[in-house]
Amino acid sequence: MKKIAFVVDGSSTLTEEEIKKNNITRITFKITENDSKSFNDLPEEINYEKINGNHESGNFLKTSCSALGEVMNVLDELLLKNDFVFVFTINKALSSQYDSIKNLEKEDEYKGKIYVIDTHTQCYGLEYILLESKKMIESGKSIEEVIKFAEEENEYIRTSFAYESSKPITASGRISKIIIGKVLDKAKLVPVLSMNQKIGLNTIAKSYNKALEKMVEKMLASVNESNGKIKFISVYFSLCSEDKKEFLLSEIVKQFKISKKEIIMKKTPLIIFCNTGKNSFGLTVGIDKKFKNTNS
Repeated sequence: MKKIAFVVDGSSTLTEEEIKKNNITRITFKITENDSKSFNDLPEEINYEKINGNHESGNFLKTSCSALGEVMNVLDELLLKNDFVFVFTINKALSSQYDSIKNLEKEDEYKGKIYVIDTHTQCYGLEYILLESKKMIESGKSIEEVIKFAEEENEYIRTSFAYESSKPITASGRISKIIIGKVLDKAKLVPVLSMNQKIGLNTIAKSYNKALEKMVEKMLASVNESNGKIKFISVYFSLCSEDKKEFLLSEIVKQFKISKKEIIMKKTPLIIFCNTGKNSFGLTVGIDKKFKNTNS
């Protein structure tokens, strides 16, 4: 039986403990402070409080892809003990990470040995696709079957983010400063962004609680339109107020008609937090197309 290794970057919601438990290798992004000091996106090097402190002082950190040389070192080491390596990366709408590593597939030393997966997602969506792909390999599915699943499953995963402040995401250049920075901030409106194959403005609201309510409402409408059944619901956050968190959870319970214990709660990945900031919430819903949605 062929031996296959799995690699993921820091944009998934997998904890360090979960990564070790599942025998997954992690590659790191770079986070740069004041155009000088750089950190790997690891909790022992940088944390939410440090990132937030920079945000509050008006210093919006720069993020960059994994150093290609470091990625190649990881691949070389894994290929000494494995026949193939799967690499799962952040949504390419958010970063050039996928394209950068994908180019290595063409190199002679990696051709036919590494598979870089275009998941079009991040956070819990990425975690889910990675772990399901790993289960498929362990159950005897072929590499081709796994690639097909991993690259098509994003069609059934929806992600939105509600931002208390749009300054981190506009400073990153990942969304139009004209739409967000000049219009919404000036009008003091709260944005909700969809983060799927494309990043875009999902909805806006006059208050943060209303934005959270509308985020859940829009997500439920998207599920209903798909005629699918809910496979999972995940919420992620870091440095958030307890009342905002409880409000969001209560909205999910009320609108999706599920219990609170069915909601998978995770921390926002550090690399994502650089662009979302405190009191921001991510919501990801997976849809099972095999079943009719009972909420329709």
